[in-house]
Amino acid sequence: MRSTGVAGAAAFLLSHIGVAGATSATLLTENDAFLLGNAHRCCVANERVARAGRVIHDLIVAASDNASDQEAAKSRFAVVYVASTNPEEPGLIPPCEVVVRQFDRLERHHAEGGLKRARR
Repeated sequence: MRSTGVAGAAAFLLSHIGVAGATSATLLTENDAFLLGNAHRCCVANERVARAGRVIHDLIVAASDNASDQEAAKSRFAVVYVASTNPEEPGLIPPCEVVVRQFDRLERHHAEGGLKRARR
């Protein structure tokens, strides 16, 4: 239970960094970037992470009000993703068991929502 609390706290903290002035596109992507970065760290197959990333990219485009909003969201996604793949703060590293479970849930959610993309 404690490990779930750590993962939840880390996701909450990361999702609220820079909230002032953040757009909905940016806020939507931060949690997904945190999850995808940790999925990569936990050795989830690269194709699965890339496929989820493409879906999230489409969501960024859809949620953006304009081109600058879209670029800001993409930039924020990249920062959070990279920070999650190689975290510096040991207390904020969610266990891989929790990450993989949440990643599986994200994939199911995307599939149920009709958000699968054709392979490119």
